[in-house]
Amino acid sequence: MSTYDEHFSHAHVPGPGESSIPELEIDETIPPRPEEEVADVARAEPDVADHSHHRNIVRVWRGVIRTEDRDEYVDYVERTGIEEYRALPGNKDAWTLTRELADGLTEILTVSRWESLDSIRGFAGDDVDRAVYYPEDDRFLVERDDTVRHYVQRS
Repeated sequence: MSTYDEHFSHAHVPGPGESSIPELEIDETIPPRPEEEVADVARAEPDVADHSHHRNIVRVWRGVIRTEDRDEYVDYVERTGIEEYRALPGNKDAWTLTRELADGLTEILTVSRWESLDSIRGFAGDDVDRAVYYPEDDRFLVERDDTVRHYVQRS
């Protein structure tokens, strides 16, 4: 049995072209510590003040679908949520984004720009942070965020 001093007594000297700063390994099988998640939430306080006099509000929702359903679901989202966004007063524009994930899954985002939180209330109701779903969403979504994020557009 070796002791700590025997095992770590020699310092590693980097070779030519090798960084002197060791790379950290990330073990994705270990979930974040609860205090990290709490800290992330605490830092992510949304800016919900009404900035309509000078800034747009950007609303972002996220979900995950099977990649095989991507085209059908994007078409469905365009005919429901995106079309409804664009028809409402105060909506500046809206679009759908997708990103391929591992294991045959695709992440989908809906992003919309609004004049104010009051404009968003015309779509989402009084609880502007609550996601809005349509009848066929359950058929497609394997993962969904029940809340949305709002950002102030700065430029």
